[in-house]
Amino acid sequence: MTANGALFSGCEVSSSGFCAKTPFADPPSPRKDFAAVFSRSAGGVYVVGGVNPVSGSPLSDVWFQPLPQGTWRNLSFDGEQLGRVRAATFSFRGRQLWVLDQKSGRTRLLRLDPMTSTSTVFASWPSRGTATKWFLALDRDGSILVSATSPAPAISVTARVALDRPIPAITLVHVEKGELRGALLVDSHAYAFVVNGPGGTLRIRRHETLTNHRRSEGLEMLENIAGLEALARPDNDDGDPRR
Repeated sequence: MTANGALFSGCEVSSSGFCAKTPFADPPSPRKDFAAVFSRSAGGVYVVGGVNPVSGSPLSDVWFQPLPQGTWRNLSFDGEQLGRVRAATFSFRGRQLWVLDQKSGRTRLLRLDPMTSTSTVFASWPSRGTATKWFLALDRDGSILVSATSPAPAISVTARVALDRPIPAITLVHVEKGELRGALLVDSHAYAFVVNGPGGTLRIRRHETLTNHRRSEGLEMLENIAGLEALARPDNDDGDPRR
């Protein structure tokens, strides 16, 4: 791993400082702008997508390495192929890998199931709005937190995709001042937003709970910032947010 976050090699560096290929077999190819997901419940780390540092073309492969020791595995999924990956996370509720990507002018939230080797699109919407960065995080109960942030206006919007129901649905929209620098930090005490401050500084905004702006400016912010208007409409009777 280089200082700018590019993956130069998937091999392990031994105590002698040399790259030990074993026990790794065919590690991930060099890449940048990939999503790395460590999951204690999955027992390892995922490397999702990225960009070829030479050609600049997006990579759509998914890799998994069991920890503390294990062999890199290139996972294959039937269904939707990944586009340019923006973010990823793994939920212990349902034991699925959630990936946010952009493909053919659309932003998509996908579910990748390592047990069934299937990939499905949970939601898809036009890639519009002022959002320049996207993040995925895990809520305390394993639900998914989708965040989009914009530098002008300096604001972020976070939608909570609840997984505690037969069909996942957005149940909360939180609007936060400031441009996010990374995914939400969630623990048993607070939700922490790391945002840009004046003069290149960072500020941490903490909340015990997320505030639901869904019925007020939340929907407007979702559309303007994230382009998520269709996904964020009030739930249908069956709870399916995709209609």
